[in-house]
Amino acid sequence: MDELIKDMNDCIELWNITGDKDISLFFRLFRNIFMELFRDDCALNGMSTDDRLEVFCSILQGAGDITAELLNEILDNYGVENLKVIEIGEQNENLF
Repeated sequence: MDELIKDMNDCIELWNITGDKDISLFFRLFRNIFMELFRDDCALNGMSTDDRLEVFCSILQGAGDITAELLNEILDNYGVENLKVIEIGEQNENLF
């Protein structure tokens, strides 16, 4: 966790020094910090249920990211056995 705090301070210092001159480096550092926090159980446990739902519901870029495979994987990861997502496409239009 100390390393993460150092990285965050480095990121803030870089932003203060460079402003938008080297924004790509800032965002690479920010991404690394975000991913470290995301993968850190202690940091995740500090988030409220509402915080987690906000991140979960808004992290994907668009509708193209949401697939039946992804939703089924999420259901499997959380042990939800009473739901299954099916994809309705041209081949299944006469399903009903």
